Amino acid sequence: MKKIPILDLDPRYFRYLIPYRAHLAVGLLTMIAVAALDLAMPWPLKFIVDNVIGGRPFNDPFSRALAEFFNTDPRWLAAVFGSTIIVFTALSGALSFFYEYLQGMIQSLTTFRLRSEAFAHLQNLSLQFHDRARTGEVVSRVNGDAGRVMEAFVASTGEFAVNALKFAGIAIIMLFVNWRFSIIALAYAPLLLFLFGAFRRNIKSSAQTARAHEGQMLAVTQETVSAIRVVQAFGREDDEQRRFEEHGAARVRAEIRAKRWEAMFEPIVDVIKAAGTAAVIWYGVAEILADQLTIGELLIFLSYLSTFYSPLKKFSKLAGELQKASVSGERLAELLDNTQVIRDAPNARGLARARGQIDFAQVSFAYDSSDPVLNAVTFSAHPGQMIGLVGATGAGKTTIANLLLRFYDVTGGTVLLDGVDIRAIRLRDYRRQFSLVPQEPILFATSIRDNIAYGKPHAQEHEIIAAARAANAHAFISKLPDGYATTIGERGATLSGGQRQRIAIARALLLDAPLLILDEPTAALDAVAEREVMEALERLMRGRTTFVIAHRLSTIRNADMILVLENGRVVEHGRHTELMERAGRYAKLVQMQTAAPRARAVEQPA
Repeated sequence: MKKIPILDLDPRYFRYLIPYRAHLAVGLLTMIAVAALDLAMPWPLKFIVDNVIGGRPFNDPFSRALAEFFNTDPRWLAAVFGSTIIVFTALSGALSFFYEYLQGMIQSLTTFRLRSEAFAHLQNLSLQFHDRARTGEVVSRVNGDAGRVMEAFVASTGEFAVNALKFAGIAIIMLFVNWRFSIIALAYAPLLLFLFGAFRRNIKSSAQTARAHEGQMLAVTQETVSAIRVVQAFGREDDEQRRFEEHGAARVRAEIRAKRWEAMFEPIVDVIKAAGTAAVIWYGVAEILADQLTIGELLIFLSYLSTFYSPLKKFSKLAGELQKASVSGERLAELLDNTQVIRDAPNARGLARARGQIDFAQVSFAYDSSDPVLNAVTFSAHPGQMIGLVGATGAGKTTIANLLLRFYDVTGGTVLLDGVDIRAIRLRDYRRQFSLVPQEPILFATSIRDNIAYGKPHAQEHEIIAAARAANAHAFISKLPDGYATTIGERGATLSGGQRQRIAIARALLLDAPLLILDEPTAALDAVAEREVMEALERLMRGRTTFVIAHRLSTIRNADMILVLENGRVVEHGRHTELMERAGRYAKLVQMQTAAPRARAVEQPA
């Protein structure tokens, strides 16, 4: 998308300002009033020097009326014109305060809206994006970049407009006072504009580097904190610190480079300003001596000349902020423009509750078009059946679960729910038909009650307790200091593996979905915890179409159908007894698992 000239910002972000256009208009009018007061500020001094002290007659009606009212008493006139400066300053300060408050309010509201939409888009992106993205980098874009973008749009665009008006207003007044002086002052403007463009490009380049390394720092932080047990267990703290500091040092270097460019512009403007002022003073003194100019006119011109360069200084600071915001806007736009989204079809239908019939018809899938993961997989699961998925790592078990939940869309064939292509069902309604109990349960750093009710947030207390009882979780929850109100650590870190798993099962029970996916929920548990979890799982599976990704083959002995996957194909299917009689791939897997414990038992010393 083409950027706005000068501001160098993506115009897409302007739509977040539309709801606040009335506030923005009031703010702009306020700043125009402030600019007008600033432009009027030098005139009382001119009247004091030329008319009150110098005794020159007043030419304008307003000043002449004041002089007549005070009987031309110079002390009273000086007091009146001096008071005018105070009034102008007070009004300017009050209006500036109002503008700053209004601007801050708009900035906060628009930033929240942009972050909210970015977060919503992030949640809708497919797992293909999330599997490859670095969490810290994504967080940096949603929170940090969104804030910088809206700060630039709200603050900098208004400041640019006001300073441009000031610049134009001062130039016009200077031409009105003395066009020769104006030519002397404006002769330096092309050089300043050239320098402004060069500085802006260098600041943006440095800002791009700084933001990239800032994202890397956040990514390293998130990865290290998430895997802190592994980091500490392997003694890699120094290595992670080194990674963090490498990106941090590169960020600092880039920021210092940007600051250097920003800092250089203002002294250059000051030197040019001094040169212009010296030229104007020399010419002005000559004009005064020739009685072609008054001292007051020279003072007012010098005052405007000083103010004339202030917008240019402000432009340099705004340019730095805008270039940083431009980089943030580009980074955020990459996220917002990502099209890896699972969307509803235009005519998608709603679904209250499914019967639970699942059909895979010649389903193929590839995460990468050159590397297919599933090849023409076909099977049917009838309502209430238990389907076991077995095979080596990478055989396609997890991919089938991902397709069942429509985390991805098939690249070939069709997945049907109750005879309907799942792509024709509204996505939110479709996913509500499933409960998921993963191998490593995902819990949130909130209360146990909220974790159990995550899939049914408005559940009654008695429903939550009933689900916990059925999941064999009520007993240990009741012993906790705050019971169901106990806040657990991030990802349930304060609970044991068996406790986390039982809470996940309680969550699935409370949701009461007709279809269930179990990703070997007992694989990481000891014998005691496994027994308690298996009892809860048996209650959970009753009456539901269940898909079990099995690593421990003993967990699917009673499955209605076992699918044996190899290289993305179903090489065997049937019940446990049938597959054992065939002495094929499944039987070999079972023999390997049963032989391993015996071998370990033989190796144990007497």
